[in-house]
Amino acid sequence: MRNRLRTSVVVALVLLGGWVPSMSFAGTRVLNVQGKLTDDQGNPLTGTHTIIFRLYNSTNTSIAACVWGESQNISIQSGLLNAAIGNGATLPTCSGGYTSLDQIPFTTPYYLGIQVDSDNELTPRQLLGASAYALGSSGNFNVQGNLIVQSNLISSGTISAAQGVVGTTAGDDAPPGSVGESIRALTPYGPNMVTLTSNFFSNVASIDLSPGDWDVTGLVMFYATGVTTAAQLMLSTEHFTNTDYVWGDNLIEITPPGTVNGNFQTGVIPSWRVSTSTGKTIWLKALATVNTGSTKAWGRITARRVR
Repeated sequence: MRNRLRTSVVVALVLLGGWVPSMSFAGTRVLNVQGKLTDDQGNPLTGTHTIIFRLYNSTNTSIAACVWGESQNISIQSGLLNAAIGNGATLPTCSGGYTSLDQIPFTTPYYLGIQVDSDNELTPRQLLGASAYALGSSGNFNVQGNLIVQSNLISSGTISAAQGVVGTTAGDDAPPGSVGESIRALTPYGPNMVTLTSNFFSNVASIDLSPGDWDVTGLVMFYATGVTTAAQLMLSTEHFTNTDYVWGDNLIEITPPGTVNGNFQTGVIPSWRVSTSTGKTIWLKALATVNTGSTKAWGRITARRVR
C-alpha cells in the first residue's frame, strides 16, 4: 500500500545551542519538519517508519541530484510527522556533497523531498519557507544594498562591511559618505586672524556638509589688546544674518578679563546636531564687545558624520 503526504509539510527553523559542537549531533543546524502522512486510502500511518529527507535545487531533478539527505527511524502517531532533520544518518548518495546542514549556505531556493520506507519519494517537493533561510544568518550574512537597523545591532564577534560602517587600522579617515567621516576648517593664529568689529558677528571659518546627520563643534580663541568686556561664538547656517541660534546650544558667551593687553580667551561649542537632505554650509562666527584696543579671533570648525 502506497503512502502519501496528506497535508503540506511545514518547515520551521530550530537552532540547537547556536554553534556549540556536540558528539550526539551530526550538526548543530536543524530544521523542524511537520506534516501528516496517510496511505493511498487516506488512512493515517502509525508505528515506526524509516523516513528519508533530501534537499534539492529544483522540483524535478533526479533523486541522485539531491544536495543533501539523511534518514531517520521515526515513530508516527495518527499520521502526524514531527521530525528535526539534521541529526540523522547522512546519505552518501547525494551529488551535492554536503554532509550536514552546517555546510549548506541557504542563499538559494531549496526544495524538501520526503520518502517513507521503500516507497517512491512523495510529491510534490516542498519549497523551504523563509524561516529555513534564517540558517544562513548563523554563518555569513551578505547584504548587497543597505542594512537598516531600527533598534540595536548586537554582535558577539566582529561586524565588517565593504561600505557604510567601516573601521580602520591604518590611521586614516573614514571615506566620504561613511559614518565617522570627519571634515574641518581652520583659521590659524597669525596674519589671517579675523579682526572683530565691536558687537558684530564676523565669520571665522566655514565647512560644507553633504546630505546626512552631522555633529558639529566649534572653537574660537580671542586675542584682546585692550579692554573687551564680553565675547560670543556661534555655529550658524546663515552667512550674513544671525537668527538661527539657541542660547546654550549653538550660541555661547564668555566674559574675558577686561584690562590686560595681550589677553587670550577660548570658547567652545562642544556639539551641535545638523541634519540636512540637500547639503549645508555651516559658519563659525565670533563677536566681541570691544571697549578699547582691538580684538581678533581665530579658530576651528569640525564636523563628524553620524548617519
